[in-house]
Amino acid sequence: MRLSSGAPVAFFDSGVGGLAVVSEFLKVLPNENVVCFADIANMPYGNKTSEDILKFSLEAIDFLEKFSPKLLILACGTVSSVLLSSSVQLESLRFGVPVFDVISPACFDAVKTTKNKRVGIIGTEKTINAEIYLKKLKKIDPKIEIFCKSCPQLASLIEESVNFNVDTIVEFNSKIKKALSEYLSFFKNKGIDTFILGCTHYALVKEHIAGLLGRKVTLIDIGKSVSNKAVDFLIKNRLVNKGDKPPDFRAFVTKDAKDFSYKAKNILKSCNFSYFSIDSV
Repeated sequence: MRLSSGAPVAFFDSGVGGLAVVSEFLKVLPNENVVCFADIANMPYGNKTSEDILKFSLEAIDFLEKFSPKLLILACGTVSSVLLSSSVQLESLRFGVPVFDVISPACFDAVKTTKNKRVGIIGTEKTINAEIYLKKLKKIDPKIEIFCKSCPQLASLIEESVNFNVDTIVEFNSKIKKALSEYLSFFKNKGIDTFILGCTHYALVKEHIAGLLGRKVTLIDIGKSVSNKAVDFLIKNRLVNKGDKPPDFRAFVTKDAKDFSYKAKNILKSCNFSYFSIDSV
């Protein structure tokens, strides 16, 4: 399949975490056309079965195929972990378009970053139980020591916190801070110097995480890692959009699109986009 520079870059996530990936990507390549799919109706994915997640993911990818994208980014840690653990070949998934997961680039960045070879990871229960980070990191550097902790409620708390007025955001942030304090206490005295945010939602609260872990720990934002890989890919393959028209950004949501739009505006700030609510894919 021949890829077109004017074609959109497609992003898929279960919720608003994928928008954090889109935001990182557009900081570098603001003229790119984007199509985003958020499966809000089935969020959170972290407590679903692998079979359900695979079904949701392939349906979403089939939907995104209609837009003939030049690149597909699985902007979800849980989706990436399930697909990487299955027999699905990401390189030629469904319709022959390059597919990037968020786990592989983050693992390479973590190995390059760590000085003492002690890496911490948080993610959804599904992601951590899949042990895909463990396998990827050990394959790159067998000497890496890895400390993992699942955070079953964190993605949902973050998803909720984006959508409320200022007073309620403070309330939800206090819940997020409490949850983070409990989850991150696991890493006390582990001596880690590098820490992977294993869910794209977590980038939305990385300041809180950085504050709890301390200045000596470097955070690896999986959304930023995959965005950097996507940018490099487009540049090296001469697929950067050169069109004169304003970029087209469309978001499709399997639930109330107005609710998603409010969240998106909080995350994407000045980006202009159109949003659409769909019953199913």
